[in-house]
Amino acid sequence: MKPSIRSIPLVLMLGALGCASAPTPPVAASVPPVTTTTQEPKGAEPPSEPPPPPPASTPKVFGYRDFLSIAGVRARATLDDVEAAWGKGERKSDKIRYKDGPTVSVMPSGGLMIDIHVGAADWVKQHADGPLSIWGKTCEEAAAALDFTDSVGAYTTCKHYEKDLFLDVTLMCSSGRVSTIAVVWYPFSPADAVHPLPPDHCR
Repeated sequence: MKPSIRSIPLVLMLGALGCASAPTPPVAASVPPVTTTTQEPKGAEPPSEPPPPPPASTPKVFGYRDFLSIAGVRARATLDDVEAAWGKGERKSDKIRYKDGPTVSVMPSGGLMIDIHVGAADWVKQHADGPLSIWGKTCEEAAAALDFTDSVGAYTTCKHYEKDLFLDVTLMCSSGRVSTIAVVWYPFSPADAVHPLPPDHCR
């Protein structure tokens, strides 16, 4: 005898219906991880490059006219002018000697000579902001810094004429370096000068 539908337990019927109507669980899809990137705002300029290094400085070139003034003393100066600029030295009539410094002499012709010799090293360091900066340089460095001579040797003397002034620049090299700079200023009257004036020259 077949059991009637009524005899099937209600629990079994509900369980069967539940299994038939239960939705299939979704298959988990592999989702790539979300990564965030920092985006530069539109219009932002790229970082600037560092500025290039400054060009190497070239040695200053001195001409004859640079030697018309030495450490604040100008051509046509007197010994009194020299002492006013450099202070008192050991003065004897027509000459001033500075300890550890130059010797300044009045020439027999009336000009002035400034002799910056080997014993003036410390003094030169205090006044080396002009043409005296070649003192102590190698002979080659000194020649490269002067526009009126191509070489400086053991004894190099160069002469220049203004319309009313004679200039002599004498350089001495010893042990390969400039050890003496002697500058002579000799004013003269243009009316008594030869015409034309002798050309500039070195020997």
